[in-house]
Amino acid sequence: MGSSRLGDGTLLLAGELAAYDGPWVNPDDMRKLDGMVRYSQGTALDGLSLTGMAYSNKWSSTDQVPLRAITSGQIGRVLSSRLAKSSGHAPLDQDALALIRRASPFPSPPASVSDDLLTVIVPIGYDAAR
Repeated sequence: MGSSRLGDGTLLLAGELAAYDGPWVNPDDMRKLDGMVRYSQGTALDGLSLTGMAYSNKWSSTDQVPLRAITSGQIGRVLSSRLAKSSGHAPLDQDALALIRRASPFPSPPASVSDDLLTVIVPIGYDAAR
């Protein structure tokens, strides 16, 4: 698009339309539309500018992970988890361990971490007042 003279000023139009289905078995069906309209006249010190913008983006989140990312090690899995100290309530202890499993897969550690295995300690607190 571009700009054109309109009356004593300039009208600028810009827009974008995009579609993408992604590499998944279930397509993302992403549809994006955005646009901008600006009318300006005069100078920066003695003038006016009116701008309108719009944006819309819709897609179907597939929550799929490419198998190649897992087999190549780009995405990590928890190999084991344990409680350092019991809360004294078995349901809370079980939920704390399940929380770690639900958070998996994890991104790969930074390149500065040279070990294949990484130990992570995660403090988990429960608010009994809720």
